[in-house]
Amino acid sequence: MDSNRFTASHGRYRQAALFLLWVSLFVMGIRTVMIVVNPLLVDSALGYAWVSDRIHHFHLGLLVLLAGYGVYRKQRSLFLVFLAFGLALIFEEYLVIIYELGISVPYNYLSRTDNVVVYGISGIGVLLALFEKMKR
Repeated sequence: MDSNRFTASHGRYRQAALFLLWVSLFVMGIRTVMIVVNPLLVDSALGYAWVSDRIHHFHLGLLVLLAGYGVYRKQRSLFLVFLAFGLALIFEEYLVIIYELGISVPYNYLSRTDNVVVYGISGIGVLLALFEKMKR
């Protein structure tokens, strides 16, 4: 009985570590795309209008989470990927969400400090996930 309990918790830890790894890697990927694409968009009038609109990619993250619910009902194996990607879209734009809540922060979205925070926290997530996978 005890070995079954250990095996079940062992599987949950591995699944949680894999989920943390996916979220962290998605956040890093999204931030890298934003660093590369944002200057290209801001240089053109159409791109600037597109970047300056009221729709942010954390809104898309909420839609991905809703789509993940539909996927969960049909194919559960893809649910964690939808959940990880949706949360990554939301977490990557944490600073915009903080601004929307009316909280002032001494640095801006995509600034050097913001990039250090995002890559630092995501890097810690990757290290924790890999440590957990190696430990078990």
